[in-house]
Amino acid sequence: MFWFNETVEALSLPESLISIGEDAFKNTSVKSITIPANVKTIGQYAFTGSNIRSVFIPREVESIGPGAFGSRSLKEISVDRNNKYYTSLTESFLPRI
Repeated sequence: MFWFNETVEALSLPESLISIGEDAFKNTSVKSITIPANVKTIGQYAFTGSNIRSVFIPREVESIGPGAFGSRSLKEISVDRNNKYYTSLTESFLPRI
């Protein structure tokens, strides 16, 4: 897929997508991505080592795998305020209790 791809910097994923797989964008040059509103799961290490700078977690996301956003470039994570499972915290996200 995109693993270790060093040429793609921006991606627009299809609205029909419901899952971003494990390691999907690991160690890529991706700086910008829009996660579609229908995505429910983001696999472990999905964006680890990428150049992603900010991420918006849509309302429907209910599962985020360990290390999904392990990137030194990442400066901002925000979560849709209507997400039942996660909430935003400065440069991070937390499970809702």
